[in-house]
Amino acid sequence: MNCFSDEKISLASNSSFDYNKVDEENIRRELGSITKDYDYNNVNIDTILNYLNYYKKNITNINILCSIKDITICFIKNIQDDIRTFMENDTSNFLNYYLKGFILQNFNVLGSYKYNMYLNNYINIDIGIEYNILNIQEAEHCNYQNFYIYHNKYINILKSFFYNKNFAQYIKEANIHYNLDLSIGVRPFINLYKSILVINISKQNKYIGSIHLILYPSNELSHSLYNVYHELCTSRLKKNSNDKRNVS
Repeated sequence: MNCFSDEKISLASNSSFDYNKVDEENIRRELGSITKDYDYNNVNIDTILNYLNYYKKNITNINILCSIKDITICFIKNIQDDIRTFMENDTSNFLNYYLKGFILQNFNVLGSYKYNMYLNNYINIDIGIEYNILNIQEAEHCNYQNFYIYHNKYINILKSFFYNKNFAQYIKEANIHYNLDLSIGVRPFINLYKSILVINISKQNKYIGSIHLILYPSNELSHSLYNVYHELCTSRLKKNSNDKRNVS
């Protein structure tokens, strides 16, 4: 784990620079006032704007968020077998075949952060967690009925494991040299097959950013969902059309 610098970068814009007017020469001069070791004469305007947005941020906070992002991915990979065991041993009706068939496959950094764009007041890193299910054919047979309920349940189970498996200990072992406070919450599904777990991070009682864990379906599962919903929609339209004809 990297040790983090105490250097602070002011978030205040330079009052002498007109941010409402994109003038390349002014931007180059502004960039020169920020850093002397950057070859700003041989880059295009997009690169310069990107670099300026980076330096409006607090680099210490960026490093902290990046480290917690890596810790989070490592933690989830380590607890996958525990989640699977928990589901397989469940004897209640709470976890049906949907949940017991959930598999986490890939982790990807999503959104503008992936392209080094630091445009918000706070730093938010989106981590996409791709999931699949073992029994797609059975789910198709049931037309994915109430499917959104179950991936919401899964994201809540994942949240509980952040507490049960002591995610805070992973942070402590990383030796991040700041007093950090973390809170974990979930956002209800943002469509029929995505859910989000949010980790809010504060440093010395001041909010600095969030890690968003976005649970989304694999290409295989997305294709299956599309086919089922498309068929259901088509069947419903045909039924409505036939009903209108019968009435007339």
